[in-house]
Amino acid sequence: MRNLASDEGDQALLSPRDSLRGEKPVQNALIERFNRTYREDILNAYLFHSTQEAQQLCDAWLVAYNEHRPHDALGRVPPLTCLPRISTSPASINLWST
Repeated sequence: MRNLASDEGDQALLSPRDSLRGEKPVQNALIERFNRTYREDILNAYLFHSTQEAQQLCDAWLVAYNEHRPHDALGRVPPLTCLPRISTSPASINLWST
């Protein structure tokens, strides 16, 4: 049996999951955490009647997951609360930039 991963030019034959192997172990853990959360919140929670319905639910969930859900790395606060605020005060405007 031929080992596809060892042949030159055969990288395209590997599945996306195979491309994760060999990276940092923490990357796999983060991806698996996302997959578990997605499966629990969307795939196991809803019975989809159309692909459009599934897409709408997934889009809304992804915004909530990325922007409103508290993140451990941010001290259990949502990312939107940590974004820098845009200031329009005269002191913050740089007149010399082009």
